[in-house]
Amino acid sequence: MTRAPIAIVGEEEPLGPRMRFAARMSRDEAFSSVVDQGAAMRALIAKVRRAAQSCAPLLLSGESGCGRREMARLVHELSARAEMTFVRLDCAAMSAQLLEAELFGVKRGAYVGAERDREGLLQTAHRGNLLLENVGEIGASFQPKLQEFLSVGEYHRVGDRWGTRRADVRIIATAGVGLDNAVASGRFRRGLFDRLSVVSLDVPSLRTHAEDIPFLLEHFADVLSEGRGIDFDPAVVEILLAYPWPGNVRGLQNVVECGFVLGDGVRIRLEDLPVSIRDFARLEAASHADEAVVGRPWLARVRPGPSKVSAGGLREC
Repeated sequence: MTRAPIAIVGEEEPLGPRMRFAARMSRDEAFSSVVDQGAAMRALIAKVRRAAQSCAPLLLSGESGCGRREMARLVHELSARAEMTFVRLDCAAMSAQLLEAELFGVKRGAYVGAERDREGLLQTAHRGNLLLENVGEIGASFQPKLQEFLSVGEYHRVGDRWGTRRADVRIIATAGVGLDNAVASGRFRRGLFDRLSVVSLDVPSLRTHAEDIPFLLEHFADVLSEGRGIDFDPAVVEILLAYPWPGNVRGLQNVVECGFVLGDGVRIRLEDLPVSIRDFARLEAASHADEAVVGRPWLARVRPGPSKVSAGGLREC
């Protein structure tokens, strides 16, 4: 069976072609991008499985880098619409006017340069799933129009006031942790929020499920090494477990990639990590200056004074 494509708009190509199609992930690949060994992630995946069986709008909330996009894609892969198109649009990359044109389409002559009719992404995603990333960034002028579509399933192309159109699309939205504040302050319409969040899931920050870090390290290392695997120095694992991860899973992935690029390709050591991680290790070492290093070998490696890591060996990322 020919697989439906994924349409990606906004973040990767804000000034390029209107959309880029990529081969759709298999279900196995979708699951491989989500590590759920810890209790918090297992509970989330169980809810994702249930949410995927519904066609109600879904709001995925969480900090940047925590895996909201991966959860949305997993919802698509587990849904009855999995064989249809999955469209992803980054709302933060577009003005309200451009967002309306991308989603609803444009009638010829609607504005200077509109030389032909153009269908919107709602039609592209018909009978599939549409992911709206960073919905909190949607401009005020487009919010009531999106709310109307979510209410009745109808919309108008730009410049086509009387040509009512319909689309059967399951909307999946992602937002940061500040969306509630935007609603409370009036910057984001309460009615639109209520319609986007019929089903709502919070994607936890990495620091709340640090037990998954060893499994994530193994997963990222396997991907980077194309299956050959990479060893991690025990000091690296311990400091990565202690780090607060403001960049969440994406931040951890970047750190592993930095270590892989700067290391020898066989083993990632503390000196191969970005300067932010090494600085954190030094601060941790200073705060534990009076503690024994038995069982915490990385303390001996980053304390001030003689060190196994020479100044010339510290590389930036």
